[in-house]
Amino acid sequence: MDRCRQLGFSPRYDDEGDALGILDHALDFHEHVRPPWRSQEVLRPMLGGAAG
Repeated sequence: MDRCRQLGFSPRYDDEGDALGILDHALDFHEHVRPPWRSQEVLRPMLGGAAG
């Protein structure tokens, strides 16, 4: 749900968040497909609290 919100979506239920996650993951495998919610991805913080 947090990742969906970071990508600009507003899922109301967990299953909506899951569906959006699956869509985003599937599109990530296509070389020539860049969905509009990923166009500004470099400006968004990484999900999680991994310290580098």
